[in-house]
Amino acid sequence: SYRASAGLRESYQRQGKFIEAEKILKKMLKLTPGNDILYLKLGKLYRFNIPVPDRYFRAEELFKKAIELNPANYAAYDELGALYRFNLPGRLPEAEVLFKKAIELSPKSERAYVGLGELYLNQGKFYQAEEILNKLLELNPQHGWGNKAINILYQEMNRIGIAEVSKKKPDKPEFNE
Repeated sequence: SYRASAGLRESYQRQGKFIEAEKILKKMLKLTPGNDILYLKLGKLYRFNIPVPDRYFRAEELFKKAIELNPANYAAYDELGALYRFNLPGRLPEAEVLFKKAIELSPKSERAYVGLGELYLNQGKFYQAEEILNKLLELNPQHGWGNKAINILYQEMNRIGIAEVSKKKPDKPEFNE
């Protein structure tokens, strides 16, 4: 049955038997080809656990299929954004758009804020990073990475001599006449 297959797949995955888990997910997809969650799970399996040369491209196609089947699946946007951010060089602009879409679909998704905040921080986009990190910390003031990242942000800004970000950025530059 479907439920038994899902349990067996989870068991295989926990045991590190990823090829067996992959086979079960593919069988489940044959039974329910419109199940976006299965595409998402198979994509994650390829991204993290199946050591084949084209695994990231397979994961990309599976995440895209999950989005096609369910455009409201914020986790698929987040996973695809993370794939572009970490595993497929040159895809950072797309990653940014995907993280923003994940946040739009699920404004309380801490993971999407982490992805977007880290992206901005690593790109040196300090104002955007601060905005996203503050939203993350509003959701969860105890978020370990969020607190660490905001401290790193302020340290980096002090190192390069930028005024403290928390002071609002002026809408228009002020000029002395």
